[in-house]
Amino acid sequence: MRKLSIGAAGFAAAFAAFAAPARGQDLTPEGRGAYAALAGANEAYQLRAAEIALEKARTPALRSHAETMLAEHRDRLARFEETARAAGLEEQLPPAMLPRHWAMLRRLEQRSGSRFERTYVAQQVESHEIAVELHRNFAANGTGPRLIEFARAAAPIAARHLDAARRLGD
Repeated sequence: MRKLSIGAAGFAAAFAAFAAPARGQDLTPEGRGAYAALAGANEAYQLRAAEIALEKARTPALRSHAETMLAEHRDRLARFEETARAAGLEEQLPPAMLPRHWAMLRRLEQRSGSRFERTYVAQQVESHEIAVELHRNFAANGTGPRLIEFARAAAPIAARHLDAARRLGD
């Protein structure tokens, strides 16, 4: 297993490695701040992606998925912010999306119809695959009890969201 070691300045570069994690690799950021930055960025992206989907999705299943993502990621973001404050990581608030997230959102905004829907589903699968690995690995190998607790709670939620996104693509 490979363990990524990243500091606050290097988390954005490290996120690129999360784009296509190899099976069985440990991609855990070692620092609490790096994990918080990645987890917060994902929550912020999920919220905006769901808002765009509610504006553009035509199929009831996709709209329902987006409504669920919006509600559940709002809750996750509130819990994340509470956890970050309790862990002394106020500098991670409000969470900032990474350039990768902005590019994904631009693709969603530029597309319409069935092309939008295919793009949204693909992004949901990819981003939740990343989130599952991030949270599971940090829960197993991270530091800081509050963040570990957050990761333990977030991993099964991300896995459930991943399953739902995969079903949309079937």
